Amino acid sequence: MEALSYNIYTPLTRIVYQSTQKYLELLNGKSRKHNGQFFTPPEIAAFMSELPDYDSEYLSILDPGAGTGILTASICDKIIKQKKTKRVRIDLFENDERVIPFLEKNINLIKIRLKEYGIYASITLYKKDFIAENAHLIDESLFANDIVPQYD
Repeated sequence: MEALSYNIYTPLTRIVYQSTQKYLELLNGKSRKHNGQFFTPPEIAAFMSELPDYDSEYLSILDPGAGTGILTASICDKIIKQKKTKRVRIDLFENDERVIPFLEKNINLIKIRLKEYGIYASITLYKKDFIAENAHLIDESLFANDIVPQYD
């Protein structure tokens, strides 16, 4: 992987988008279609990052199909900009072995960037399919009890 050029003022979303472009250069369209891979465009990630409430000092984020981590990066850009959150827990799921090295590199960058802004991050990558791992929870009892972790 070629090193990307950035500094502390470069938004994480832009850096991860560049990483995504590098990853996509390695693939062909047929393999992406076969695997059902669709990477979130930066504009959609920015829109989705507007949805959580950032007024808390602690946030818990779930990225169930992390890809290269652009949604997580966009949320972290927003956390940095809002200056209210001091701790964040992020659980990411990704099962494509080809994209995981890109995601791991981006996770490390996200941790470093958050630390630079005084935000403690606990980030866990599950190298599994989110739906397959959680299918047993999808029944009537899903909404009747608190066994499912709460995410912002």
